[in-house]
Amino acid sequence: LYLSRRRLRSSFFFFFLMIRRPPRSTLSSSSAASDVYKRQLAKAMPALTASFSSVASIGDAAAAVPQGWMRRWLGVVSMVMLIVAWVAQSEIAQEVQDEDFQKPMFIVWYNHSSMALVLPVQWLWSRQHGESMQSVLERCGLSLRGVLQCSLLLSGIYTFGDYLWYIALGGNHTSVSAATCVFNTSCIFTYGFSILFLKERIDPLKIFGTVFAVAGAMVTALYPGGNNKSSGSCSDQFVWLILVLAGAAGYGLYEVLFSKYTKAVDDIACVNFITGILGVVNFATFWVLLIPLNFLSECGGDGCSLRGCSFAEELGLPPSATSWGLLNANAATAMLFNVCFLLAIATTSPLIVSVGCMLSIPATALTDYMLYRDSKGWMFVAGAFLVTVGFCTCLLYTSPSPRDS
Repeated sequence: LYLSRRRLRSSFFFFFLMIRRPPRSTLSSSSAASDVYKRQLAKAMPALTASFSSVASIGDAAAAVPQGWMRRWLGVVSMVMLIVAWVAQSEIAQEVQDEDFQKPMFIVWYNHSSMALVLPVQWLWSRQHGESMQSVLERCGLSLRGVLQCSLLLSGIYTFGDYLWYIALGGNHTSVSAATCVFNTSCIFTYGFSILFLKERIDPLKIFGTVFAVAGAMVTALYPGGNNKSSGSCSDQFVWLILVLAGAAGYGLYEVLFSKYTKAVDDIACVNFITGILGVVNFATFWVLLIPLNFLSECGGDGCSLRGCSFAEELGLPPSATSWGLLNANAATAMLFNVCFLLAIATTSPLIVSVGCMLSIPATALTDYMLYRDSKGWMFVAGAFLVTVGFCTCLLYTSPSPRDS
């Protein structure tokens, strides 16, 4: 704006310098001097008009800056809350499944259904401002029917990824550290799916940041500390880790397809409506998966080998008030996670969110130290540092969207 003012002042100076106004007495409508004056005025007018146009365009750009910064700050706040919710859920999830209550599909369905609670809250808020859900979605270029159709697909993919994670950890089929290491490779799948579906260009620096983050996650998984379970009861965990890897791929696909089908909207009300619709679709539809699992026979023996009976899950509710409390606390943190998760995807990018979730590793380490005095070794600190470097690399070298350019 300062340069524009300088340019405008120069244009005025140039304008009056060019127009050598003759004496007032000679400016009659028929004089030759008057004709010269008018020709000078006609020649100088385009320069003055261009100066005004440049100032106006820069003023419009300056007015758009607060909106771009607001969008970025919303992304930052969503990422921070996302990591806080992830850490809280990780601490609670270690206690949800015990010997008396191992129902991974029920836990996943309960957690995802909690997103439906966002819908009435956002509906009341929008109604107070004279808007309906239909008008908010149309403002974002979406339709209710289209969102419902996409929600069915997105909920299915998200349920698939989350369920494989929970069933691999249930019954100590694999270690928390190994499963965490494999699941954090979701950022690789996210980047691959972004190139495939979002037409994102291949960037060596993004690849570098992603590899750094995954390497850091592997190091922290190998040196998890004393509070986390370091080994599962099964001697052969490979086949279960393949399930975790498939879940990581589903997680990455969910992030990318959400960004694709919602047309990368960053309107808070619109994203909240979509989040609530996802919860309603999950609540009304995916409980049916509990029925076939109920008719599967349970495996005999130690249950370490992966068979069809490994997915058996008897219908039932938590057996005690403590189990209900842990389940509800887990669902509450899951709801906060999902709300911030989708807002972060809408305001940043799927890759940044996927890599940023790895920042929960140093955050979890700090929480474990504060709650359990579980100190970490230098290898864990080095791994956490690699995760942070990888995230910052992806963040700094991500090209701005057209809305921010």
